[in-house]
Amino acid sequence: LNVGLAAQISSNEVTGRKIPYHFFASLPLPAATSGLPVHVNASFALADDRRNIRWDGNHEKSSNEDAKFNHWLLSKKLPQLYIYLIELFAKEHPKCPCPWPGPTASSPSDPGLSRVVHDELYSDDCLKSTPRLVFQSLAGRAVSPSQAVICSPREPEAIKDLLRRLRPDNLVEPPVYVCDKVSKLSLRKMDRDYICDLIRRERDRFVTLHQDMQTIVSILKYLLEHDKRAESKT
Repeated sequence: LNVGLAAQISSNEVTGRKIPYHFFASLPLPAATSGLPVHVNASFALADDRRNIRWDGNHEKSSNEDAKFNHWLLSKKLPQLYIYLIELFAKEHPKCPCPWPGPTASSPSDPGLSRVVHDELYSDDCLKSTPRLVFQSLAGRAVSPSQAVICSPREPEAIKDLLRRLRPDNLVEPPVYVCDKVSKLSLRKMDRDYICDLIRRERDRFVTLHQDMQTIVSILKYLLEHDKRAESKT
C-alpha cells in the first residue's frame, strides 16, 4: 500500500507561477485535484484505460470492489496523512502558506475524489480529534485542535490588532475558509470572556500598548455588544 502527498513550500508570490496539482498512481494521471493544493499519490485501482481512478460515486451501494478500495484510500488513509502534512507546515515551515483544503468542485476528471478527502479532513473524526499540532498560534507555537482557541478573521480590526500584540499562545487565526469549516466543529471559539481573561492576565502589557482612544472605545464597544448578546440568549 502506497500513499503520499507533495506540497509547495515556497509561496506562489515567490515563484511567480501557479502549480497545477494532480492525482498519481505512481505515474501522473490526467485527473487534477480540486481544492486540494497538493499532489496526491496512492495505490489507486485504475479503470480499464489505466488513466482514470476507478470510481462510481456511491461507494455504499457499489458492488465494485476497486471503487470501494479507492474510497477507503481517499476517506481513511489520505486525510490522516494530510493532517500530518499540515502539522509539518505548522511546526517546520510556519512562514509558508499552509496547504489547507479549499472549496472543491466535481469535474469529468475529478468526479468527487477531492471532495471525499476534503469532507473527511474537516470532520469530527479527523480534524477535531487529532492530537497533531496543526494550528500556528499568534505566539508562533504549534497547537492541536483541543488546545486551540479559534479567532475568526471577520473580527473587528481593533480586536485583531489587540490580539496580535498580546500574542496569546493558544489563539489561532485560520484562513477564512478554514475558519468557516472549523466553526462547525465543537472547538473552542474566541469570545468576550476569553478577551477579558486575556486582558486581566496581561494587564501590564495591555497598559503599555499605548492604545489610542478610538481603539480603546472600539474594544469596549465589542465587549459590551457581546455582553448584550449573552444577556439576550439567557
